[in-house]
Order: sequence, then structure tokens, then C-alpha cells
Amino acid sequence: MVTEQLLRVSRLAAMDGLRIAASTTAASLASLLLMAATPVTSAHAANGDCSQPVSMGEGPTASDCLAILRTAVGSLSCDPECICAPKGTLPVSASDALLCLRFAVGHTVELHCPCDVTTTTTVPPSTTTTTAPVSGVVGAISLQGRMNANQKIGLPAATAACEENFPGSHYCEYSEILASEGAKLTGLEDINDDTVTEFWAIDPNQSLARQCGQSLNQGAPPWTYNTAHIGVGGDFVELDSATGTLGTLEIGGGGLRNCFDSKWVGCCR
Repeated sequence: MVTEQLLRVSRLAAMDGLRIAASTTAASLASLLLMAATPVTSAHAANGDCSQPVSMGEGPTASDCLAILRTAVGSLSCDPECICAPKGTLPVSASDALLCLRFAVGHTVELHCPCDVTTTTTVPPSTTTTTAPVSGVVGAISLQGRMNANQKIGLPAATAACEENFPGSHYCEYSEILASEGAKLTGLEDINDDTVTEFWAIDPNQSLARQCGQSLNQGAPPWTYNTAHIGVGGDFVELDSATGTLGTLEIGGGGLRNCFDSKWVGCCR
């Protein structure tokens, strides 16, 4: 009987010396399973290995091959199905069970279960965070009305001092200081950690008499004079450091000859 033949094959497989004859066919295995009429169940691979829906060992056994045959005729299902298809294609067929059995008893065969699944990975769009450069007042330096720093005089000295202490910055014109009123000026300290209380109001649109000009002649360099005898001075504005609030613009020149005084030059970006 066919049943007795399978039992004989199983015993031979357990014995390390025998192999199934090459004439064993998928049809004979299928007929055995149909005679068994086993209800449909599921077989799960212990390690997801090819042709091992049942066993835990290094390779498939006769029990695995019988489970594959039952899958082929619909009385059992493999999960995933691909582990029961060592010939490399789906659906599972009786020839998969035969290939498994030949491997189990020592024949040189290769098992190729089609379990390589193409996965699609959805990568969320990258978010680029751009940090806007700080604009407005970023620091302050104390200079006399005759601005002298970094071996330069006048506005070139203010430019050099700001660039040295606050890279990428320039001296603030009065309009830039006004635009920074509020949080940017609150608690502002200079490079020596002194609290800033007033700014020179640098404004190229004002007369040299209000910008500590070397002379009153047109084209004379501003912020290069520090005596009082020609009646020039420097515009400035006071700062309430606690609130960042600016006061009223004070007009230099005339009676206010203050170019010898020291006030703060704002440095802006």
C-alpha cells in the first residue's frame, strides 16, 4: 500500500544510510495525502527557513516535506506560503514536496523559496531649517566723537571695530538703531560688559556740524573732530536699557559741542 511506502521512506530517512529512489514521484506523494483526508490547518516556519514549515533544525525533514505536500493539495496552509515552495515559484505544488524530500534524505539539490519580497519604503520629505541671520543691533563699542580704533580714524575705525568684535557686522546708522528699538536693545552691554545708555546717531544725511566733521567743508570726513572751537558736535540718542526704549534725538553742534565725549557706536548686521 502507498501508506506503507511513505512510512518506509520516513524510517529510511531517519536512518543515515539510505536515500529515496529517484523514481519517487510527486503523484505518489499526492495520492497518499488525499487518502489521509486531513482537515485544513496552518503551518508556521520556526525560523522562516526555506522548506521548514514544521521543524527547527538546520534543514528540512520528512515532516516538513509532508506538510508541504498537504499544502499543495489544500489540506494545510503555510504561513508564509513562500517557505513551502522550494522550487522557486508559487503556488505550492506536489513537486515542491518531492524536492524537499530529496533534500531531506541527502540528494544534492538546491532549495529556492521565493520569499524575497520587494518592500517600498516611504521616506518623509526632508525639512530644511534655515536660520535667518540676526539683523539690527548685535553689539556696541564705546568710542569718542573722533572715532579712533584699529589704527583708523572716523567711520572706517567704527567699521573695523565692529567687524573685529562682531564678525559680519558694520556700524549702525541711526535708522538701524531706531529699527532695533525694543527687545534687541533691552539690557544691551558693550564689549566690556558695560550697560549701553546712549548711541552716537550716525546719519550721512545730516550736516558735518552734527556729525563731528573735521571741518564744515563739503566732503570733509565725519566723526574725526574732537575739539570745540569750530562749533561742531555729534547727534546722539539716549537708551533706557531696562526697556530697550530710545529717547528723543539730541542735536549736536552749536551749543552742544560734544565730540570729545564717549558714547556707543552700535554694530549691526
